[in-house]
Amino acid sequence: MMLNQKKYLSEEIIQILVFILVFTIFFPESKIGFTGVTLIIPYQYYGSPLNKPYIFEIIIILILISFFIGLIQGKIHWKKTKPVIYVIWLLYLSLLLLPITVLSGFKLNHLDYFRIIFESLCLFVVVNHVTWEENDIRKIINVFIFAAFFNGLVALIGFLEIFILPWQQNIIEVTGRYAGLFSQPSRLSLLISMAFIMLLAKLFNQRRLSIITFLHFLVLLVFVVVLALAQNRGPAIAILIVFPFALYLFFENIGRNSFLLTVLVAFGAVLLKKNNLFYVYYSRFLLPEVVHSYSVFQPIYELLKAARYSRWAGGLRVMVKYPFGVGYTFLPEVGHAHSDLLNWGAMFGIVGLLFLILFIVTYFVQVANFIKHTFDGNNELKIILLGISVFLLAGFFEPFLIMPIAFWFWLFTGISLSYTYSSINAVSC
Repeated sequence: MMLNQKKYLSEEIIQILVFILVFTIFFPESKIGFTGVTLIIPYQYYGSPLNKPYIFEIIIILILISFFIGLIQGKIHWKKTKPVIYVIWLLYLSLLLLPITVLSGFKLNHLDYFRIIFESLCLFVVVNHVTWEENDIRKIINVFIFAAFFNGLVALIGFLEIFILPWQQNIIEVTGRYAGLFSQPSRLSLLISMAFIMLLAKLFNQRRLSIITFLHFLVLLVFVVVLALAQNRGPAIAILIVFPFALYLFFENIGRNSFLLTVLVAFGAVLLKKNNLFYVYYSRFLLPEVVHSYSVFQPIYELLKAARYSRWAGGLRVMVKYPFGVGYTFLPEVGHAHSDLLNWGAMFGIVGLLFLILFIVTYFVQVANFIKHTFDGNNELKIILLGISVFLLAGFFEPFLIMPIAFWFWLFTGISLSYTYSSINAVSC
């Protein structure tokens, strides 16, 4: 659906900045300060230094400045939609958590969480007020996938021992896993898994075989191997759950590429088997001491219990004990709950968790209804929907919404919701 609506200068500046923001994913944890730019951060176990802001934070601030200029000039008009209202309430709560943390007797030792959450929520509000056309969304998706491929290649090169980045050696020694240009393997896994399902959807949607089709095929093979190298539970389960929905959304086109899909699965299996990555990846689903005592056919409940039960139970206890949240600090007993929803509930309290759940439900309902009642493509919207689904499902195992990659979720939801609103308004006019 081509909108071709008139865009004001402030909107065009925001869109340019958003494209630059997506390009920062090529070097996702790069930082900038008065002493210069650090494109690759030194490795620190599960964290990074706070003496410099991330480059993506600087760009988000520039996006916010452009947004406020547009509001003052009357070129951008405020939207009072349900998702925006929910996010505004979350912004209020994110500010209230600063005094709540202190009043609850905890130390503000995670102000980086505040920065990332507040900036990401603001980013959603901004991009939701900008008009996005199908071609804009397609470009953003392509850059995102290419950035994932670039990060995947870095991890693959490290595995082949062509060269290993300085902090990568430390990660491999500590965890036996690969993280590319990230400080944590789970972050690389999330990026690759989102890009994998999005590129797979693009492959389904291609109407004829071409050189581009085979290039996509090769990139998917790289993604399969890199996911095994990163060895993260959440993305693997997320892909398995979302894959049937990808088949459903693009069912009418799959017949053309069923052969390529079959070859992809076969090649991926051969590559993993040849490098003994099947066993390595499977063992990551369990605690080391119980790897040898479980069979391939173990119940999913036992798998989840072995993987994250103690952290999830601890996060739930924090929610019950502190219903208003503990704020920006290490969660008592567990540090963090290894789950987006539980960790968010422990930090923001029950009210904050409710607003997040309402936002997620509203997003899926509105986008799904739009796709259902329109018949002229919306393939980019479907691709984003699949990517967001992977993000949320993988978030059952890691608190991605407080990490420096949280803005991916808010960026894509904001863009896709804005596109649905703009399309509906264009039709009604």
